[in-house]
Amino acid sequence: MPETTNLADLRNSIFSQPDPASSPLLDLLIGQEIAARQEAAVQPPMLSIGDSPRNTLASAPGLRCKVQIRTTHVPTAIVHVLLEEATPLITVTLQNQTENSVLTCRVRTWVEGYSATAVKTVPVRRAAGEISISLLPTFFPQAIRELHEITAATVHVAIDQIDGDELSESTGRVWLLPQTSVILEARDPATGKRTDYKRYLAAYVTPNDPPVLALLREAAALHPNRQLAGDIGAAPEQIQAEVDAIYRAVKNRNIAYVNSILVFLPDEGLSGQRVRLPRESLSSGSANCIDGVLLLASLLEAASLNPALVFLPGHAVVAWEKARDSGTWSYIESTLLGTADFDVAVKSGARLAAKFEAANLLEQYPLRALRKSGIFPLA
Repeated sequence: MPETTNLADLRNSIFSQPDPASSPLLDLLIGQEIAARQEAAVQPPMLSIGDSPRNTLASAPGLRCKVQIRTTHVPTAIVHVLLEEATPLITVTLQNQTENSVLTCRVRTWVEGYSATAVKTVPVRRAAGEISISLLPTFFPQAIRELHEITAATVHVAIDQIDGDELSESTGRVWLLPQTSVILEARDPATGKRTDYKRYLAAYVTPNDPPVLALLREAAALHPNRQLAGDIGAAPEQIQAEVDAIYRAVKNRNIAYVNSILVFLPDEGLSGQRVRLPRESLSSGSANCIDGVLLLASLLEAASLNPALVFLPGHAVVAWEKARDSGTWSYIESTLLGTADFDVAVKSGARLAAKFEAANLLEQYPLRALRKSGIFPLA
């Protein structure tokens, strides 16, 4: 569902403030967010692009072929951690209507100039009816790094019979997003189902990046013991002292909060925003709310702590686990990095998290769990 103007404006007026938790409009926003979710739950699905005649391939005699492009926009920054089973680029449906009991077919797809070719060879059995094959090609890192704005690209899909002729080929268009543009949520145009991409922002948490490690050394120098020991065997107050030192090190860099979130996503089924890598926030000296979250999370993870990415509708904060494997968390409002001390930012983050969690509007993704699921940092 597209956001109403009122809801979008209300989010912006609250979350563009240095301390959103102090806004008198926060309860009004929560009420509107709940109503918007209830309305979105009953929205009809989008038209499947597979229902469009232009997406039915020119079938060979007796072999029915249909192709569906499963995403209108490819988030190139995180495409390396997407799985074809969950987020394919294309799905091809085949049905054997020939006199042969089995046809062995090869399905190939690639994005011209930007990816390798993904290939699957499958037996198409007459008795099995329709079968579906999903593919997601591997994108060339150098090619997608050169993208600086949204760019149109051509998707090719080819089907041929092993030891036989090419049966059909089709092309379609997708939009490639640069690394600075992320999708937070999208609707699959083939099914109408929503896919949540927020967890993939863990790819922007880069603990081993040299600028992050350099700042971590500055944080260690601010700790009373002049070291950051991590959370193994550490008490909650010891961990908090390390987080405090990290926060102060970032604050000393005088990073300004800039609400720069504009991203071009010409599709009402998408939600996204502009995101900087931590090294970019450090070099530019500015960050929006998610940039600050990613920078702090990178430093916390580099210090062998367990941060979490925490999402509210239209906003994000960072959390850290109070003790290893405890399942208890503290929160930081990253928009206060340039103006407030650690204790103030923690209290603000706690107030926001409590309010939105009570309304079932909080999503939290611990980094250790995300790493185990295969979401690794960008190069």
